[in-house]
Amino acid sequence: MELLDRMAERARALRAAMSDIVWTVDPREDRLSGLVLRMRQTAYTMLETDGRRASRHRTTSSVCNCTNLRRHAILFFKAVVTNSARHAGASAVRLEVGAAGGVLRMSVRDNGCGFDPQGVRQGQGLKSLRYRAQEMHATLRLDSAPGQGTEIELSIPLGR
Repeated sequence: MELLDRMAERARALRAAMSDIVWTVDPREDRLSGLVLRMRQTAYTMLETDGRRASRHRTTSSVCNCTNLRRHAILFFKAVVTNSARHAGASAVRLEVGAAGGVLRMSVRDNGCGFDPQGVRQGQGLKSLRYRAQEMHATLRLDSAPGQGTEIELSIPLGR
């Protein structure tokens, strides 16, 4: 039975990945409101189904014509939420997404174990976040300390 459970979980993960690919390339989704909605759905799926609380704030409905931005933004967001859920052991995650003054701001704050950004081994996690931020010409701010949770904020200029 354990093998069937693992197979079912992998099938669900594959289905979600395919759904993300289709969503990313669909030009009808070129609205920031679509990106925000996708982030909310992702957060709910990744956090609340495991008993964690996700709070969400701010939305926008601007057109962004931004397939590449959407792809990097959703993958960045999923990586941050995954870290909060799996590695930080967070019981609550606060999500904020909004656009003003030509900048899309995304913030994810958790109450997990936190870490020392200077002392952490440079694995794929932080490297991937920095790469995606660079690809979006975004500013990345990371605030974390052992026992204090983590906040990651991304500011993405729109219209590039």
